[in-house]
Amino acid sequence: MPGEPEHVNTQLDKMIKGKKSITLQTRVRRPWKTPEEDVHGGEEYTETHLLLALHPDVDDTGAITTVMSCITDISGLKWSESQLRRRMDQAIEMKRQQERFIDVS
Repeated sequence: MPGEPEHVNTQLDKMIKGKKSITLQTRVRRPWKTPEEDVHGGEEYTETHLLLALHPDVDDTGAITTVMSCITDISGLKWSESQLRRRMDQAIEMKRQQERFIDVS
């Protein structure tokens, strides 16, 4: 996704310089199919979100020899979070409208 390579490269540089494990989230262009249909009953797609965990192996001289990485697709979690956030915002707006109606009455 646009802007993501710079973010990932910055974090990789941080891991290499600090020789410490890092965890980061990024997005890729591969579409992720949501579990629900869109308003017209068709398939709905969104961004694919990945969680990257990178662990450098350091030898006796302090040089990084290898990097073990674990990549987890967290698209479902991100989608669920956005759905909960949207529903919470809708509930707050409905409460505001109800309070305005009560104030007018």
